[in-house]
Amino acid sequence: MGPAPRHAAGLVVRGETGAGFVSRLFPRILVGLTTQEDIASVAAQLAELTRSVNEMGNQLRALRAGAEKQQERADTQQERIDLAARELAEVSERLQAAADALRQSI
Repeated sequence: MGPAPRHAAGLVVRGETGAGFVSRLFPRILVGLTTQEDIASVAAQLAELTRSVNEMGNQLRALRAGAEKQQERADTQQERIDLAARELAEVSERLQAAADALRQSI
């Protein structure tokens, strides 16, 4: 068997890969880095989610405002239709009364 491989710092590594050896020697440092990376990743995802939620909120408010305007227009149109229907019914009654009066006079 050849000489034992040496780590970059000059330590003898006995059958372990460099990463495994380092993670055994410095687990807290690596866990701290991983945790910091995880926190940074989650923070970035949370920031993106917040932006998306805000954008959806703005879109929802715009849709709601548009729907309210559309409902107001529909309500106004329905009022006009109802008024026209009442006026038409009154005109129809007057025409019927006039037709009845004309028949009686003949």
